[in-house]
Amino acid sequence: MACVQAPEQTEAERVVAEGEQQLSIQPSPSASASPSASASASASAGGKEEKDGAYHPAPGGQDVTMIGDSVTLASAQALQEKLPGIAIDAKVSRTIDAGIQLLREEQKSGQLRRIVVISLSTNSAITPDDIQQLTDIAEAGQVRQIVLVTGQAPENLTWVDQSNDVEREAAAKQPRIEVADWAKASDGKPELLVSDGVHPQPEGQRLYAQTIADAVKTAQTDLQRETGGS
Repeated sequence: MACVQAPEQTEAERVVAEGEQQLSIQPSPSASASPSASASASASAGGKEEKDGAYHPAPGGQDVTMIGDSVTLASAQALQEKLPGIAIDAKVSRTIDAGIQLLREEQKSGQLRRIVVISLSTNSAITPDDIQQLTDIAEAGQVRQIVLVTGQAPENLTWVDQSNDVEREAAAKQPRIEVADWAKASDGKPELLVSDGVHPQPEGQRLYAQTIADAVKTAQTDLQRETGGS
């Protein structure tokens, strides 16, 4: 009887599988700091807003919902270390259209936190219309800031650079939007990525997470300044 061996994982498959395993032990929203559908705008379990509208950030990632793709999956552990309590929903091959639909569903169910991070530049082009849909969803709910993560990819994935430009332009025009510029942070550093030029190695995962954490901090500071929080 012949034995059939499963094919060896590629580097990308390996780092993504490791991230999926890490994410599988993430606390459920009911056990974490995620707001429920019944949470009021002044008393979410994330960042606190007083009756006068002043915003006071929660520790770590308790203010943050992140929607991402396999790059986010691969970096799940680093993200949880940099932003403890962050709520991550990441899926292989997720497109911006799928991300917008998920964001809309989570907004309707009251699951979104004050700050939403979108990392979906890899699998489809992001357009100005997509950005408008994101901001419309945010304005309809309790989201106060959006962080857009630029993508890193080989030149043949031409839509990634185009998406990055759209994200940067949106952030330059809209105070509600920040950019976590992963493309810039990882530019010229191929050692941070596995052989596909997209998914980060452990060192790259840490830099990806730090880049996002820095942008989240900026978003929190801007929101405090805007609302008179402390």
